[in-house]
Formats: sequence, structure tokens, C-alpha cells
Amino acid sequence: MNLAQSGGWIERCPGHQLLVTIPESYSDEEFVREFDELSHLLSAAEQALGVLIVIKMKTRSRPDNRERAKRFFMEEKEMLRKQVRACALVSDHFAIRGAISAVRLLGLFPFETKTFDNVVSAQAWLTQQMRRG
Repeated sequence: MNLAQSGGWIERCPGHQLLVTIPESYSDEEFVREFDELSHLLSAAEQALGVLIVIKMKTRSRPDNRERAKRFFMEEKEMLRKQVRACALVSDHFAIRGAISAVRLLGLFPFETKTFDNVVSAQAWLTQQMRRG
């Protein structure tokens, strides 16, 4: 896996995993830059990756950013199905976990996804999913 560490929200981890930490607040420009970087890393990966996303924000993202993410998942569904084995999403905010679960039930994510309230449980689940490979 020849992935470069971006120095932003995205960090490469052992076991063919990416850690994405979404801060409590960010600009639209940061969102676009980091989202584009994640898209590039996923599409360039030489094998399927596990993705751990830690969401530190407490409110919903801006509508434009949500629409951009939705469009990406719809347009890149086949690439994501091949390049992402599983995604664990962590938030200590119940409403955010609920919103992500609702999106999952609607079928937007083309890979196995699960929400957690702590990183330790999320990492354990993601590691298990990667071993199934």
C-alpha cells in the first residue's frame, strides 16, 4: 500500500487502515481538501482498506458538505465497494451516531459500516473485519 500520510485529518495505520479524525469545527475549504484527499487515497489503494472515522464535531455538517459526500458515495459506489472493506464511525454524540445509522440503513454506504461511542470498540471491530478479508 503506497499511501502518503496527509498531515491533515487522515492518518495511515497498521493493517491497511486509515484513521480519519474530523475536528469539532472546520472550514468548507478544509472539508473539500480533506474529502478530496480521502477520495484520492481510497481510489489509489492497492488493496481494500479499513477506515476508522472519529467524529469530534457535535452538530451536523453544512448542507453543501453533506450533499457533496452523498454525491460522492453514489457516483463512486463501485470503487468504494472494491477499495473499502469496512468502516467504523465513532462519535460520543448520540444524534450523530443515529444519523449515520439511518444513512447506512438507506444503503448509501457500499461497504460494511458500524457506529460506536468509543475508539477502542470501533478499532476492535474494524480489525476483526479486516481479518475476515
